[in-house]
Amino acid sequence: MVDFMKNIIKAKVPVWAYYGDTDIVCNFLIGERFATQLGITLLTPKTPWILDDQIGGTVTEYDGFTLLTVRGVGHMVPQWAPKRAFYILTQFLNQTTVFILLEWPAILFFNHLPEGHSIRDGHSNGDGHSIFR
Repeated sequence: MVDFMKNIIKAKVPVWAYYGDTDIVCNFLIGERFATQLGITLLTPKTPWILDDQIGGTVTEYDGFTLLTVRGVGHMVPQWAPKRAFYILTQFLNQTTVFILLEWPAILFFNHLPEGHSIRDGHSNGDGHSIFR
C-alpha cells in the first residue's frame, strides 16, 4: 500500500485521510505511522482546525498528503459528526486551504487573545472563515 500511495502522491493526486480521534480500531496513530512510512515532507505539524468556533480536530499536512482527526468521535465520523464530516469533504472537493488553523498556545490561552482580536481575525479563506496566526 505504501508504494501505491507514493505513486498516487507523485502523480499530484491530493490525498486526505481522516480518523475519529476516539476510534480504537482504525485510529489516527495508524495514519501517522503510514505518513511516516511514506517518507514525505512534513509541511504543517499537527495543528487544531476550527469549525463554528469549536476545535473540530487536528490537521497535519505533508507534501501531497493531509492527515485529519475529528475530535470526540469514533469510527463512524459521518454518522456521529455529520457537520464536520461534510465540512472535511467540502474542503477536499474544493481543494481549499485546510480549515481555520490555530497555534496550540492560542488555544491554551484562548481567553488571553490580544485586545480587539478574535479567532475570526486574520486572512479570509473565502468562505467566511479566517486564519488566526
